[in-house]
Amino acid sequence: SAVNAAGASTYLASSSTTTPATTPSAPPSLTVSSVSGGSISTTGLVGYWNFDASSSLGVNGVAGNTALTAGGSPTYTASGKNGGGLLLNGSSYLAGTVANLPTGSTNYTIGGWIKNTTLGGQGIIGWGNWGSANQTNAFRTASDSLYNYWWSNDLNSGMPSGKTLLNSWRHVIATYDGTTRKIYLDGALIASGNTSGLNA
Repeated sequence: SAVNAAGASTYLASSSTTTPATTPSAPPSLTVSSVSGGSISTTGLVGYWNFDASSSLGVNGVAGNTALTAGGSPTYTASGKNGGGLLLNGSSYLAGTVANLPTGSTNYTIGGWIKNTTLGGQGIIGWGNWGSANQTNAFRTASDSLYNYWWSNDLNSGMPSGKTLLNSWRHVIATYDGTTRKIYLDGALIASGNTSGLNA
């Protein structure tokens, strides 16, 4: 299976860039960051990208995977949430093959630390058959909202009162247990819904 990736995750995989539904007034920019210092166990993970050095931006910390390929010039930044990070400019991305991605109604957890410097349609992670209903699994922002979308079968939530994705580091997570999808923001559940039909 293939993944378009351009972000950091302590869970499943990193992020992706996707074409925004509308063109924002300024080029979208997204920074994704490494997790806090120390050793992270990759047991049970499909992908883990720590973005702690420019030489390791696409290197998957899970054994058996090849490094992702950069497109559109994603860049390393020392100004991540917890050390380094990956800076995306709206047309930059990491893409490649990741072994053992979840398919069908398989459980998953995806996420990481993100900081949007503009609001618009910006990808966090995605894989599958783009453009086909229920054959894509992706996590993204749209304006000041989070979406876990399966292409025409989406779960989304705006930001809770007093919160924004703009210029603020946020820990974002999407999960699916085979029946229910959930979206978390900074550890708090902000959306939940029973969903079926995924065939990514």
